[in-house]
Amino acid sequence: MGRIECEGDNIVDIWNDYNGQLTNVEWSSDTPNKLPNYSLNFDNNGKIIIGNIDEYNMGSGDFTICIWVKSTESLSSDSFCTMILTHGATRNNEGDFAFYLDDTDGWRFITNETNLTSDNNVSTNKWTFLAIIRKSGVWYRGFEDSPVSSMNTGSGSENIMQSDEEFCIGTDIDEGSGNDWNGKIYDPTIYSSALSESQLSDIRTGND
Repeated sequence: MGRIECEGDNIVDIWNDYNGQLTNVEWSSDTPNKLPNYSLNFDNNGKIIIGNIDEYNMGSGDFTICIWVKSTESLSSDSFCTMILTHGATRNNEGDFAFYLDDTDGWRFITNETNLTSDNNVSTNKWTFLAIIRKSGVWYRGFEDSPVSSMNTGSGSENIMQSDEEFCIGTDIDEGSGNDWNGKIYDPTIYSSALSESQLSDIRTGND
């Protein structure tokens, strides 16, 4: 459905040719497992605003979000959360979501109807592979090389990214919230299907 790449200060979705805006995000040769290309460093108050893209409307169907993250800040002491991916600001509207680390360094995916929590923590200064999967109305998580497992259930059938709010990486559209991502992000990708464990393994090892 979409893989985000960069050309200078512009963001290009290589399937849909959509141009977004990159601000204070730097290239880094630090990539997980020596995978190819570059990661994006958000440590300088970086943010990426993609905007609202009709093609990213996942509706109530199956989808997968995959992303590598490397946090440079432990949140347990001084922050409520840092945003990895967001759509909309309040999560009060159908279609909005936030994918983030909370103040226990655990990761969450929340919408206006669903609050999915993970018992896996993201270690500081270590590349970690995360995936959110919805298959036939059931939510699943992928973490590192652990088996895919179901998460505490939410609505499952709600529409995702259907509203007119903006899609962001490393920030919340409420830019004054102080919840910007600190660290690096590699290969954020949205698939319009529920990926299998073998497919997730191929992504982690660069065989996709």
